[in-house]
Amino acid sequence: MTFTAYKPFCNTGRPHPSPLRLAEIASCAPPFSHAHNHAQLISSEVRDNASVSDAQLDAVAKARLQHLQGKAFLVGDGTGSGKGRTACAILLNNRNLDKTPSRLFRALFVAPAALFTDLQRDLYGVGFEGKLVDIRGATPPNKAKCGAVVFCSYTSLQTKMKTIAKWLEGGQSPNIVFDECHR
Repeated sequence: MTFTAYKPFCNTGRPHPSPLRLAEIASCAPPFSHAHNHAQLISSEVRDNASVSDAQLDAVAKARLQHLQGKAFLVGDGTGSGKGRTACAILLNNRNLDKTPSRLFRALFVAPAALFTDLQRDLYGVGFEGKLVDIRGATPPNKAKCGAVVFCSYTSLQTKMKTIAKWLEGGQSPNIVFDECHR
């Protein structure tokens, strides 16, 4: 396989630290229409964060377009490309641009249990200043008083689903991330 340097669509952020694209697809047209101002799709807090690369910011912008249309977004990049950090940047970006008050922000992050420390690193690395709750050993915060990112392992998801659903209902435009969902 031949890789080439990533050429960002949004022209913002630091270069990604490693090559990401197969040379054969590098010439594809950007997936944006000219009607969108890319700068309006990424909050300044996320755009100006030095720990988020240009490739990750492109994913944040694409995810924002999907979010505005009530659709899902899948990041299917290869190993080591920073999908967890991208997902955290998407959560923070949606919270910022939706102007969601901290007490109403709800996000569920479902991943294998071993990835909790990675989530902590990535979430706080992109500038999140809220509560992160590991639901495996706790219940979600009181839905009337507190917003948060709730971590749930795939193993715990089945037994915690009713509690999580009730908590998500109290939020404004909740976000859900399924990391490593192919396992």
